[in-house]
Amino acid sequence: MLLSESLTTREGDNDHRGDMLNDGEVCAYYMTIISPNSSSPDVMLSGRCVSRPDIQMPCTTAANHYKAARSRHPNGVNVGMGDGAVRYVTNNISLTNWKSLGTMNGGEGLDDF
Repeated sequence: MLLSESLTTREGDNDHRGDMLNDGEVCAYYMTIISPNSSSPDVMLSGRCVSRPDIQMPCTTAANHYKAARSRHPNGVNVGMGDGAVRYVTNNISLTNWKSLGTMNGGEGLDDF
């Protein structure tokens, strides 16, 4: 898996989630640490984190930064695969499979997803 959907915050929020046109570090740390559309918060830089649980974008600050794949689709997200395929991954994918899809190391076994 190379990429996934990501939500953006509301106009005027000082939050860069979903900002794919900016090359700053706050824009580029999507990871598979938490499952798609997780209710767990994204972890971001202080001053760039606007928690919006009302629009499925919870956020908190801490040292290790990461953002979840998030969408407004019911029960999942679209992801782009390395072979050019696009797949719909449901929110109930096992965290082991989700993490395996996001690794560069390879060799992990995957169940159907």
